[in-house]
This record gives sequence, structure tokens and C-alpha cells, in this order.
Amino acid sequence: RHQSSCMELTVWPGRWDSASMDPDCLASLAYVRFSGAPVQIRLHNRPALVTSVTTSPRRLSELPRLRHAGNSINGGFNLEHLFAYLRKENYGVEYDFSEDQLVRMTALMRSTRARLAPAVAQLLWLEASVYTRVTRPAFAEAVGLPASLVYPVYRHHATRNRLLASFGYDLARVSEDALLQQVTANGVDCIDQLSQVLDQARFFVSESGPCCLDAMVFGYLWPLLKAPLTQSNLSSGEVPALLRKLRQHRNLIEFCQRIQRVYFPELSSAVGSASAAGGDDASLKSGSDGAVLRNAGLFLVITSAVFGLYAWQSGWIVVQP
Repeated sequence: RHQSSCMELTVWPGRWDSASMDPDCLASLAYVRFSGAPVQIRLHNRPALVTSVTTSPRRLSELPRLRHAGNSINGGFNLEHLFAYLRKENYGVEYDFSEDQLVRMTALMRSTRARLAPAVAQLLWLEASVYTRVTRPAFAEAVGLPASLVYPVYRHHATRNRLLASFGYDLARVSEDALLQQVTANGVDCIDQLSQVLDQARFFVSESGPCCLDAMVFGYLWPLLKAPLTQSNLSSGEVPALLRKLRQHRNLIEFCQRIQRVYFPELSSAVGSASAAGGDDASLKSGSDGAVLRNAGLFLVITSAVFGLYAWQSGWIVVQP
């Protein structure tokens, strides 16, 4: 492996005992750990985002972002491109794969990207109770005020529009609800397929170690297992179909736990201490409530300060020497 200039990977921060709360970011972090690439991990800087997110919130949807030698590779919409760049820089893990292994890996990645990724995005961003009680508070806390007033709403609508466009949505032919149900059904079928392919193996393609397919599957499944998608956080009181299907496949759960334990040892203690299906309800709820209270308090302080400055400049308030 040659020496090259420093690579920097910008990702969403971790939540729920996961290195990142965003599936694509988590997948990119996993691949970096698999390959041992000398990548500097950067969590986005709140002050820098205050202006950028209010003018162009799309920038945050392009995470993960890899910067290296003047190149900027956005993995948010094309995770495979980020993997390919690391391989080009001699930081891949698939060099010893046979032609058959590479073909199988590529086909499964395309299937996973086309079927599982939209279903995960729909669950996290379009399922009303999950978006309101889990996803929006987590991302709002990550970006802070005032970006938290803009970005989650933007991401919600952008996810919806992208899903409708990718499935050739036509209101005259099919309802939006029917299409989103099909998205979920595709994800459920993909989980079944992945479980059959993995069977009793440790990894999907080679027993010698994980590859980019393993990183992708881990990135999409682990947030589902660790996010507080509990009955108390869901308006219907029912576990979402995607998570319900995942819980039926013990080999996929053990696969995700193994990746977490081996490649993210700093977080592995949480695997044994919390349920693989979402952790402790009370602690998660209190953490979410605390974030909401902090944000509300900060917003009140900022609003009061702005009003006070305006009142002073308008002469409503006079400060005696």
C-alpha cells in the first residue's frame, strides 16, 4: 500500500450505541475499519453548518463525504462509488476474491441498494411516529439550532420525493400509500434473501473476512436493531414490518453483533448490555426528552436575546448609566 495524502471522511455522529445513526455513514465507517485505511474521521461542525444548512440543506444529505488529494466523493447517494475509490487507492479488501465472488458480491450489493435501502429510508424518515419520536429529534440534536428547524423537514421531504421518483410514481395509476407498502415489501424480501445467502457463514462472500457487501448490510441493519423502534415510540403500537422480519433471522442479528464487536470494540460493551432490538426504553426516552428540553431552552434563550436587542435598538428599553 502506497503512502498518500490524508483522507478525511465526514459522517453523521453516532447514536443508539452505533458509530453513526445514518446507514450510509455507518456502512462507510465499517468499510474503513475493514480495510484499515488511514482515514481521519470528522463529525460535522455545528457552527459551520448553521449557514450552510439554511442555504443548502442538500449538502448534509450528501454525507458520508470522503475528501482526498483534491477529490470529494459523496457516498450519500452512491455508496459504491466511495468503496471503489478506497479500492483504487489500494485500501480495499476484495483483491483476493475470485471472479465468481466478485460477480456475486456486486449482484447482492445492487439488490440490497435497490430494495433494502429505500425500505430503511422510508421507515426512518417517512413513518410518521418513527420520524417524529426517533429520527427527527436525533438529527435535530446533531445539527443544533437553527439548522434543526430546517434540516429534518428537508430530509423528510427529500426522502419522499426521491422514493417516489425512483419508483416512477404516477398518481393516476397507484396511490402513494400503495407504493410505500411496496417499498416495505421489497425490503422484507431482501432481508429474507440476505438471510438465505448468509446461512451459517460468518460473512457474505468470503470466510476470510468481510467486504463492502458486509459493510453495506451492517450499515442498513444495525440502526434498525439499535434505534428505539419500540412499541411505546410507535403510534400504532406495532413493531414495523421491516424490523419484525429482521428479528426473525437470528443469523443476521448475530452477523451485525459480530461486526460491532470485532470492528467497533469501543461500542461493543453496549451489545451485551442492551437489547439487540432497541435497548432500554426508559433510558432512550429520557435521553430523547432531555434533548428536546435542551433544544427548547436554547431556542428560548436565542429568541429572548434577539427580541431584547431589537427592543434596545428601537428605544423601548433604556439602560441608565
